[in-house]
Amino acid sequence: MTTTTLERPPSVLDRPVATVFALSWEKVLYVILIVGACITRFYNLGVRTMSHDESLHTQFAWYLWQGRGFQHSPLMHGVLRFEVTAFVYWLLGDTDFTSRIAPALMGVAAVALMFYFRRWLGRTGALVASFMILISPFMLYYTRYLRDEPFVIVWGLLVALLVVRYMETRANKYLYWLAAVTALFYTTMEASYIYVAISMLFLGLHLVRELFAVRWPKPELRQPFQIAFFVTLIALVVAGGFLFLGRRSGLSGTETAVPSVPGAPATAAAASATSQVALIAVAVALIGLAAGFYFVLRAFGNEIRRFPAVDLLMVFGLFVLPQLTAFPVLFLGHDAQNYTIPAGTTFLSFFGTDAGVTATVCLLLLAVSIGVGLLWDRKRFLICAAIFYSIFITLFTTFFTNGWGVATGTIGSLAYWLAQQGVQRGGQPWYYYMVINLPMYEFLPTIGALFALALGVRSWLKLDPKAEAAETDGAETGGATVTQSDTLPFPVIGYFGFWGVMSLVAFTIAGEKMPWLTTHITLPFILVSGWAIGMFIDRTNWRLFRERRAWLVALLLPVTVVALAAALGSLLGATPPFQGSQLSQLQATGVFVSGALVGIIGAIALYGLGAQLGFNHVLRLAVLSVFGLLALLTARTAFIASYVNYDDANEFLVYAHGALGVKTVMSQIEDISIRLNDGFGLKVAYDSDVAWPMTWYLRNYTNQVYYGDQPTREALNVPVVISGPKHWSKVEALLGDRYYKFEYIRMVWPMQDYFNLNWQRISYALGNAQYRQAIWNIWYRRDYTLYGQLTSTNFDLSQWPVSERLRLYVRKDIASQIWSYGVGPTALGNTTTATDPYAKGRQVIQAATVFGSSGAQPGQFNAPRGVAVGPDGSIYVADSRNNRIEKFDSTGKLLLTWGTFGSLDAKTADPGKFNEPWGVAVAADGTVYVADSYNCTIRKISPEGEVTTLAGKSSATAMLFSRTVASNFSTSAMPCSPALAAGPLRTASSASMKPLVIGRSRYAAKIL
Repeated sequence: MTTTTLERPPSVLDRPVATVFALSWEKVLYVILIVGACITRFYNLGVRTMSHDESLHTQFAWYLWQGRGFQHSPLMHGVLRFEVTAFVYWLLGDTDFTSRIAPALMGVAAVALMFYFRRWLGRTGALVASFMILISPFMLYYTRYLRDEPFVIVWGLLVALLVVRYMETRANKYLYWLAAVTALFYTTMEASYIYVAISMLFLGLHLVRELFAVRWPKPELRQPFQIAFFVTLIALVVAGGFLFLGRRSGLSGTETAVPSVPGAPATAAAASATSQVALIAVAVALIGLAAGFYFVLRAFGNEIRRFPAVDLLMVFGLFVLPQLTAFPVLFLGHDAQNYTIPAGTTFLSFFGTDAGVTATVCLLLLAVSIGVGLLWDRKRFLICAAIFYSIFITLFTTFFTNGWGVATGTIGSLAYWLAQQGVQRGGQPWYYYMVINLPMYEFLPTIGALFALALGVRSWLKLDPKAEAAETDGAETGGATVTQSDTLPFPVIGYFGFWGVMSLVAFTIAGEKMPWLTTHITLPFILVSGWAIGMFIDRTNWRLFRERRAWLVALLLPVTVVALAAALGSLLGATPPFQGSQLSQLQATGVFVSGALVGIIGAIALYGLGAQLGFNHVLRLAVLSVFGLLALLTARTAFIASYVNYDDANEFLVYAHGALGVKTVMSQIEDISIRLNDGFGLKVAYDSDVAWPMTWYLRNYTNQVYYGDQPTREALNVPVVISGPKHWSKVEALLGDRYYKFEYIRMVWPMQDYFNLNWQRISYALGNAQYRQAIWNIWYRRDYTLYGQLTSTNFDLSQWPVSERLRLYVRKDIASQIWSYGVGPTALGNTTTATDPYAKGRQVIQAATVFGSSGAQPGQFNAPRGVAVGPDGSIYVADSRNNRIEKFDSTGKLLLTWGTFGSLDAKTADPGKFNEPWGVAVAADGTVYVADSYNCTIRKISPEGEVTTLAGKSSATAMLFSRTVASNFSTSAMPCSPALAAGPLRTASSASMKPLVIGRSRYAAKIL
């Protein structure tokens, strides 16, 4: 029978337009929030200077758009942002603004996604959470920044949404969507592994909770399962504790087989003992886990599928399993990042190489994944696998143009990320997030999360013991089968809270700590804060307030709080009240008196109103007023960071941040190029120091010259030269007096005096009124003036102590043609025939001896940074990436080696541990001095082989030196890299006491 048009169901096109635009007040509020997100994310999006990392992302995305292709490298995390940004370039062109469009859209999406969390956060709670994402300083700043975080925020919200929806409905479509989102997750950033691990851990704990509560088909297996679970839990706690203690004491890592300093065997033995205990505990945990699986499967069989958490664990676990290849490969002692196959390798010997072991392990894990998936549910697994791998392979191969991307994406990403945790890039202290970033910027969601915890504990303590007992009694009864009704409700808010706590723990434990990673901690805190504040608002009796004129309380509360805060601030500040008759002292007294007076009057009035309204209602309004004030402060902080200080170093939410000087230089170069060539044909030379972001900003200059680390007369025969501090002396010697010179700040780091905090420093700062005021000025206004006076440091933005500069050189004859830049006509003659003053003295000398090769074995090198010759002709090499000093005889034969990797702090200072030594020098008596760059220390190795710390973190003077002066004379781009003076050092003798020069800069010299 044929269906006529009239008999078919009505089309969407047939529906009245009015139904599409039928808006409730709730939807209107979401529209306002989304519009606000669009404005805040897109306003002046291109005005900020591209930072170091951003310029890498834009440049390679530009290469892809230009048709030069793109090959995934784990160094730059996933591939998604490169491909999406290249698509935006194709659509809208390549500018700083368009480079950040995709992150900005993700920021808008995060605000809008809260609409779909209303079921669990509550309608009010979801609106509160959406508003908190809108005004969050980290969320705002980094959704205007080309990094992975904006994408990860959205994928994390979608994963949480899909997990919760499937736990409630068990609809297969959510599993399929979850496969797609996790594929996008893995192609974005390695933080996805932390997100997935947290979800899997919570789902696993929820499943265990259900198994403890429900009826077992074979009750006799229930108690063995419980024993296995507790054994596993205890073993994991023990393993984690020993690993943490080993890491904190600097005992992690492997010792070299080459004879080292005295005491090394004890260190190695301690490290071995710690590792052995941890490994034994992990083995016990694995045995307990396997036993638990056995008892569950033996008892439930196919009935285990009744629990929805099992399906989610399968989707998460089966597709992440092959990507965990790096763990067993590292455990077997091989390098998962080494894909090379040595020449002459046979088929059988291949399986003994790093590449062979890695390939074997990966294929085995993939086979296990497929086998378990087919046993779980053939149809659903094949659909999920088709969705996951079609996205994963397509993106990692850059749409099938880079087949090797499958290997680098599946194996290399996690392998490189694990290696970076040992490097500890940035060297931030363990309390970085809890003491610096969260209190400085995300105080609203942090306090909101604590408030949610308090409400949760209060609710848990008020549980009805009779109902709980009845539930427990029902669970204890036996039964033959398990039904759907036996599953427990999924604790959604508990899931969000667990996500927040574990994110804080995971990113605190991780070796690499960076400001942008704070977004991953902030996001779940916002969810639970929205729930708690929303519930508090919903449970407030607003009708009662209207009837009893509670609006008076609402007006008085913030005024009273602000007045009392002002009085307290005056009392604790640098100028307390009642200290004298000078103007500043009188002003402080006036602030205290007026604030205290208004606060007391307000408190008395509130007490009177509270007697009529009820003190519990006044307290409720007080809590909401506090959160309102915190929201106002948060919005102010976000606005200043994103729209006022966006190019400055006085904010803590940046790192290796591009400074305004870059765009100042580019505006001048563009002006000169257009006025001389009517386009971008100006010849501009630049070096490796300024390559990022200059590679991006000079992409359209057809005559650009990159001279790397080797400036030559030919390369510098251009109108404009840009150079970093490492090459200034070489460049200026070749340029002579033919160029005008301009100096600017290229890159900045935040002030890092919060390193090495201890109770003594904290108590001193809090007990000193001047320091309290200085800390408040930094927190509230980002004003470092008073703090700089107290620490004798110049924190003026133009002289920021932790920065790297660049110089712009403009040829004088060019400048004379551009009246804005010249001082008058200058005759230079024929610049192309000018003689090189160094040409006659130039000699090409062949190396007399070459020794060493790439690797980590004794006698091999990984980024050797410094070399020195001892009085007996011995050669000392600072093997930086292998974290050691190697000693050779004059023929290149290895004699000794000192050091392994270790990060020092005030409590665990092991002199035998290095973190990328970059400089080495030898005194006349054979004493060796080492610049241990990332530990910010100078080490001394006696002729007998004893390693001691000469200056560094344990000394306040040395710390000031390493944090402020060292960055100016080091050849490194990092802010904490002391470098030893070139050539053999001289020690002081009784006849002539000569100072030992450790390092020098344009500002100061360090004399020991």
